[in-house]
Amino acid sequence: MEAIWDQLAVCEPKLHNKDDIKSYAKYRDGTKLIEFLMALTDDYEPVRASLKKGHIAPNCPTRGPNRSSTLFCRYCKLAGHIIDHCPTRPPRSAHTRSQRRSAGSSSSRPVLATTPTNEGQSSDAQALVSVGDLESILKQVLSISSSNPPTALATTPGNTRWYFDSTCCNHMTSSSHVFSDLSSRDRISHIHTADGSLMEVSHKGPISIPSLSMPDAYLIPKLNFNLVSVGQLCDLGYILTFSSTGCSVQDPRTGKIIGNGRKIGRMFELTTLHVPSSNNLCATSTPSSIHLWHQGLGHTSLSKLRPLISMGSLGSIKEDKLDCTACQTTKQAALLFNDSISSSISPFDLVHSDVWGSAPTPTMGGCRYFVILIDDFSRFTWIYLMKSRSEIPQIYINFATMIRTQFSKCIKTFRRDNASEYRDSKLLHFLAEQGTTSEFSCPGTSQQNGRAERKHRHILDSIRAMLISSSCPERTWGEAALTAVYVINRLPSSVLGNKTPFECLFGTPPSYESLRVFGCACFVLLQPHEYTKLQPRARLCCFLGYGTEHKGYRVWDPISQRIRISRHVVFWEHKMFSSLSTFKSIPSTSTPLFTNPSINLFPHDFDAGSSDELTGASDLPMILNELAPAVDPAVQDPALPPPPDLPPRVRNPPFYLRDYHCFSTIMSHYEP
Repeated sequence: MEAIWDQLAVCEPKLHNKDDIKSYAKYRDGTKLIEFLMALTDDYEPVRASLKKGHIAPNCPTRGPNRSSTLFCRYCKLAGHIIDHCPTRPPRSAHTRSQRRSAGSSSSRPVLATTPTNEGQSSDAQALVSVGDLESILKQVLSISSSNPPTALATTPGNTRWYFDSTCCNHMTSSSHVFSDLSSRDRISHIHTADGSLMEVSHKGPISIPSLSMPDAYLIPKLNFNLVSVGQLCDLGYILTFSSTGCSVQDPRTGKIIGNGRKIGRMFELTTLHVPSSNNLCATSTPSSIHLWHQGLGHTSLSKLRPLISMGSLGSIKEDKLDCTACQTTKQAALLFNDSISSSISPFDLVHSDVWGSAPTPTMGGCRYFVILIDDFSRFTWIYLMKSRSEIPQIYINFATMIRTQFSKCIKTFRRDNASEYRDSKLLHFLAEQGTTSEFSCPGTSQQNGRAERKHRHILDSIRAMLISSSCPERTWGEAALTAVYVINRLPSSVLGNKTPFECLFGTPPSYESLRVFGCACFVLLQPHEYTKLQPRARLCCFLGYGTEHKGYRVWDPISQRIRISRHVVFWEHKMFSSLSTFKSIPSTSTPLFTNPSINLFPHDFDAGSSDELTGASDLPMILNELAPAVDPAVQDPALPPPPDLPPRVRNPPFYLRDYHCFSTIMSHYEP
């Protein structure tokens, strides 16, 4: 190509003055003609051959008496021929010729303008083919194209090959003998070709030959190309696969390959194709409403109708919006809830609350409910045991007062569910006075109070685990709930960046030194007035939790049948209280779930409001009965005298206490 452009550069006019602009414009027009002729396809090979051999078309005027005498070969440097016809040049292979032609740089393209390079001629000589000659050649090209059919669909007459075409609107051919039945086509009388021309469609019908059978094809007499429409096959629900090795047509309903083709160049030639007749489809050709198929298929969903429609199993379906009142009223489900991403920026900006209950078994204090209050910023939780739901207004008033006193904060927003106890007039009046915003969840939508509901789950999971592992009776679930919340507030949370709620609220990390195993055996130091000089000074008890108003532990005393709060406690955390106790008492329920039926630890009739005044003398008979060896009455020696009845010992107060009045009182501690 460089040699050609060098030859053309010689013909470029020199610009010496303003009059040379016209010559340059004429030269530019000629260059455009040259580029056009160089881009011609193989259909105009005779025109290029005449230029390559140095012969001008018949209508083109020639210049000079002898054209061949001015030709010059750049290979052998001899006159009379060009490089393509040089006898001394080695022949080129067909593969090399096709590569150079496809790349647009083949030397076999016609040399539109040459310049003599003999030593006797000047370098600025005129070209052998002038612009006027090129104009004559262009007129011949245009006259040839006007006499031929459109080149977009033109091929050699009588072609029996079929090609896949993705831009073809319908199967079409010009061979009438391949049709098994022909009918006139009234709706579409013409089709548009790629070059904008129109072709008439005379008939329509199915094609049936040994290698090809398909319905609904067009007969176009002037068409020389046999085309298979890719879009028409896709509309019928078939799967077409194109690759470097060829193409295939698959029926998704049966999974069989109904057609294939081979790749020739950049085109896909059809080898065989057998499209089933429309009579084999289960639906008629008349467009049907999607509502009828929806009802006929048992009010199935649209997601299941679409695959059937795409495969053509339901025939031609009139697309329409599917609005079914029966399906909407009978199949509607709850909408999905988005994950909450809101968070408070300071403590007590938002407080969540929820009530749990009623419990199947009351606590030792007679409570069947509990309410939790959660700070949204720190996730710190407060829990209060209740005997009835009507206690909520007073509990919240006390809680808000405690927050205002201890943290100098006012609760800005109070969020809870739609329970009736949260709509109490006393509570609403207090919230209005404090300027606290009330937020309620929608009826039957507990997910809107999700943080309180999730905290309930955490607490109840911990209660069940502690009761089962310690074999404590169900009536201790209140103590287990208080202990669970005490521990949860000291556990790190991923929501808080692995910080604990205690640290987020109070600013200091919690201490874990005082934590003990729920339900383990422990020994509590008795008060001096609860034992004599020869009696035990400690008592085996069951650990139940931590004191809320005392800096001590809450333990269950099975002898005095009450809860003790003491600091002087020694724990056996490796052993549970139920494995060491031998006390006999009536079980708390008829069918205990968390204890061994043979080991009864807690009484059934226990009045939460009574307070027993216990003395060392009252505990002495029970201790003696437990420490006395078991004697079988059947083998007891009747000759032995009964034990003597000793009088009680008289005790006098010390001399230094005579000026004081001394007495002792034992207070009973129970749940709230």
